[in-house]
Amino acid sequence: MGICGSSEAQAGGDTGNRKSLAITALGHAKGRRGPRYETTAEFAMGLPQDEESRARGMYLVFDSVSGGTLYAVWSETVVEGAWAFFFPRKDVAAFKFKGNGRSELIRGLMVNRQKLYSGWTQFFKLANDNDGLIKVFTNRDVEFWYMDADLGVHFVEKDVWCISHDMTIVAILPHFNQSLKGVRKTSADVFTDTVVKNGGTTWHACIVCFKGGQFGCQASRTEEDEEVTDDNEAHETSEKRGERSSKVDLGDGVLGWLGIYYKNAKILFLGLDNAGKTTLLHMLKDDRVAVHTPTLHPNHEELVIGNVRFQAHDLGGHEAARKMNVRRKLWKDFFTTVDGVVYIVDALDRERFPEAKKELDQLLTDEMLSNTPFLVLGNKIDLPAAVGEDELRQQLGLTDTFGKDTKPDAANGVRPIELFMCSVVRKAGIQESFQWLSQFLN
Repeated sequence: MGICGSSEAQAGGDTGNRKSLAITALGHAKGRRGPRYETTAEFAMGLPQDEESRARGMYLVFDSVSGGTLYAVWSETVVEGAWAFFFPRKDVAAFKFKGNGRSELIRGLMVNRQKLYSGWTQFFKLANDNDGLIKVFTNRDVEFWYMDADLGVHFVEKDVWCISHDMTIVAILPHFNQSLKGVRKTSADVFTDTVVKNGGTTWHACIVCFKGGQFGCQASRTEEDEEVTDDNEAHETSEKRGERSSKVDLGDGVLGWLGIYYKNAKILFLGLDNAGKTTLLHMLKDDRVAVHTPTLHPNHEELVIGNVRFQAHDLGGHEAARKMNVRRKLWKDFFTTVDGVVYIVDALDRERFPEAKKELDQLLTDEMLSNTPFLVLGNKIDLPAAVGEDELRQQLGLTDTFGKDTKPDAANGVRPIELFMCSVVRKAGIQESFQWLSQFLN
């Protein structure tokens, strides 16, 4: 029995969506890799000799509930109908095999087929974390390839053991993709470029890309990137930039921290100039704070992380721009497909609270946004002059909101809008506020 199939092997099964694909980097093996087995004998891989012991591990299980859900299940016995399995070569706590080892990876597979790739991605990550020996039982609309530490390219065959620590990059593609057929060895960049079709490169330990790299591919830094500054300078101005799009890798980092790891959504950052929209966008992108200059013309900046698209729209505070009254027209162009609105208010600028309320009221009364959840952020609470939550609620007319602890199924028709106080530069209040918003995203 071979360790894994070669690049010349052909994948079988039904044809999937050829335009969709995902790629996951499981971390480079250098410095953390297990032994390299030159023999294909199973005992050399660390598998027990008896079948009963071999069955003890994690199974990837599909259930039709909730539009199709993938589970990772620790089990001491074979789980019939499982899609895949890995045998852990690291110690696993015994309690996980006593009814506590079932974890939901992702739901809604039958509604959104792209989620299939994300589910498989999570399974391969878990296998890697546990130094697992992997066996795929079904390729169900997908095929698997991986690159080893020596830049060799391999096809993952059904029912053949593979060593997770031999995998530095795992590619998940639709059936009959043909893009890696015949490739035996190449560079990591060429391997990744071939899969994502747009020059995306790995950065975090895990990166997931869909639809030819539209989602989740890291953009290289450019000379336009601003220098890092201190917190007070970052509050002073807004950024002057033309229309620009940045794509960032997905890992357990930003999306997991925000509670939107498994979401597929378009989120708008709206508000008056200098409220902190662009600062928040750059914090999500680069984990840094940048100096910005006041905006004279409407700008549009976009950031894509994983399967979540963030857009920030802002008009400068200049009188000429305000007289043109184009702010509302600009924002409305992006309302059609929005899944959530983050409205950011400068909690320092008392003079502009009426203007901020007027803009917020116009958004809340727009029929195109009638079913859209609103997260309102009172920013800059790290500075002493910022108002408190109670005062900002009164100023914005948000005295009767959804409730920070209210679950969506207990809302009784109440519109999902809530105010959270935060400091973008201190990362205070950001996590809990986005976790609240995530409840309403698919």
